[in-house]
Amino acid sequence: MSDKELILEIIKTLERIDINMDSINITLVRQEENLKNHMKRSDALEAHVKALEETVVKAQNKILKAEGALSFIGVLAVILGIIAGFVELF
Repeated sequence: MSDKELILEIIKTLERIDINMDSINITLVRQEENLKNHMKRSDALEAHVKALEETVVKAQNKILKAEGALSFIGVLAVILGIIAGFVELF
């Protein structure tokens, strides 16, 4: 193989490498864009989860208050029942 043929073969190889690198760069740009979109979706989902957690906490607090009120009413009813029982005895 002559020097000229060797140089032509090296140039062809470099051109193939350049084409492959262009393909890799295009893939990398696409992956970066996909990553940006994924991060936006993840941030949006995290915001929704946080809002949902706040709503659940508020609902749990309301349930606890309702349970407390019902317990108070139950205790009050028992006390009134005991008082009514004593009044009937005397």
